[in-house]
Amino acid sequence: MLKSFTRRHALVAAAGLATVIAAPAIAAPKENLILGAANSTSSHYALGVAMTKALQANMPKANLTLLETGGGLDNLRRLQRGEIDLAQIGFDSGVNAVKGEAEFAGRAIPDVVVVYPYGVSFQNIVVRKDSGITKLEDLDGKRFTPGIRGSSAEALMRNVFNTLGIKPTLVPGTLADGTEGVQNRQLVGMAISTAGPVMTAAVRELNVTTELLALDLTAAHKAKIDGKFNGIEVLPIPPSASPGGVKVNGLAWRNVYVTRTGVMDDDTAYAVAKAIFENRRFLIDSWPALSDFDFKGMALSAEQAGLKLHPGAKRFWESAK
Repeated sequence: MLKSFTRRHALVAAAGLATVIAAPAIAAPKENLILGAANSTSSHYALGVAMTKALQANMPKANLTLLETGGGLDNLRRLQRGEIDLAQIGFDSGVNAVKGEAEFAGRAIPDVVVVYPYGVSFQNIVVRKDSGITKLEDLDGKRFTPGIRGSSAEALMRNVFNTLGIKPTLVPGTLADGTEGVQNRQLVGMAISTAGPVMTAAVRELNVTTELLALDLTAAHKAKIDGKFNGIEVLPIPPSASPGGVKVNGLAWRNVYVTRTGVMDDDTAYAVAKAIFENRRFLIDSWPALSDFDFKGMALSAEQAGLKLHPGAKRFWESAK
């Protein structure tokens, strides 16, 4: 399903949200909501700020808290412990949590459900052009940042490198840590999650002072990766999201906000999905590429891709115009 959306919408990014409530279904939406976002240097955090504005517009009495976290895996663990109501994640992490696979082996969270999607992200693998590295296999033994420690991005890169038999020296860190390390030549490169088909501002700025090269996932790599990871595909990364405007193949996944049915009532899930959709202009202001994103279509296709919609959110998305 992801491929059909990427062709139709040029893999633009959008916003997704989910909610958690610690009581049985009630007549009115919950008024205290904590959103688990990402590291504050991430474009996903900036989008989280826009999401709180969208929610507040429809839910003026709600007390909203946007929490800086370590990313998707951290958010799911916080969701499992009941520390947050809404969790920003990559689709693959959500499927793993429901199935009890990968990082969630023996610790499944079977009632994780989608409230709304916010597009598709790419994982761009970039290196300093002066490093002499031209293919993934050249990363063996080289210092490379796979993402924030404990994040779904870091876990994905570790698993992909293991699958491909490539053994870089991995140095987890934030986007700021990675860009500084590359600029100071302490790292040969880093993995970067894009905001849809657009490079993050930090990477654009880094490419001005330190020329970067995007590495390609070849057909041989794709053959080993396809079907290996829940919710992950190898797809062309648009030149607009790649340093130097070079077209390469990279990892792609859906972005969603999720909750758990055991702690979220239908009315709150409905209200959150409705607020995000009706006030999506706030999200588009943060991520302009979202102007073309098919929120409804991507939400309703989530179940076919491996994650159920919250019943309350599903009720909204099926009626959305």
